[in-house]
Amino acid sequence: MAEATGVVVETALIGVGHDAYAPMAGAASRAVVSYLETRFRVARDIIEDEFRVAGVTDGHFHDDQQLAAGAYRYARAVRDQSADENLRLLAQAMVGLARRDKAWVSDFLKFADILAPLSRDEIVFVGILVAADSKNNDMPEPKPGAADLAKSALAEAFGDDDLTQAIAGRSLRSGLVIAKTGWGSLIYVISPLGREVRDLINVDRALNPEN
Repeated sequence: MAEATGVVVETALIGVGHDAYAPMAGAASRAVVSYLETRFRVARDIIEDEFRVAGVTDGHFHDDQQLAAGAYRYARAVRDQSADENLRLLAQAMVGLARRDKAWVSDFLKFADILAPLSRDEIVFVGILVAADSKNNDMPEPKPGAADLAKSALAEAFGDDDLTQAIAGRSLRSGLVIAKTGWGSLIYVISPLGREVRDLINVDRALNPEN
C-alpha cells in the first residue's frame, strides 16, 4: 500500500483504538486491551492486503479528507468487532467506489453500514445469490432464473431448509436480498442494491483469502 495511504489508515486505527480503550482505563483489563490491539493489527494487515491486490495508489482516493473518513469508518468496524471477512468486504468496497467515483466516501459509509454487521452465514447466502444472478445473466434465453440456479448451492451450504429460511430472513434486513413469490413459496434473489455492491466486492476472496 502506498505510504501516504498507509499513514492515514494507521492513524484512524490508532485513534479509534484509543477511543475503545478509554472505558477500560480504570478496569486494568489487560486481556481485553491485548485483544483489541491484536484486532487492530489484523485489520491493518487486511486492508493493506486488499489494497495491494487491487494495486491502488494514493491517487485512487482523490483527496485526504475522503480517505480519512473511509479509514475512520473502517476502524469503527474493527472496534465494533466485525469479523475478518467483513473487514475485507469493506476494504474491497472502499477501493471499488474510489475507482468508480471521484466523490466516493458517502456511498462507502452507506455500504459499510450494510456490510460490517453481516454474519458469515449471511455473507455466504448473499454470495450464492450474487453468483447465481451473474451466471443467470450470462446464460442465453430462456434463462432458468437466478433463484433456481441458487437452490442447489444453498442446499449444499446450509442443508436444512428451515436453516436456509432463517438465514434468508436475516439477510433481508441488509437490503442486498429481496423475497419474491415463486413455485408457491418464497424465493430470494439479489436486489438492485445487491447488484451495485456485487460490482465492488469479491465474496469468495473475503471468505477464503488464502485461495
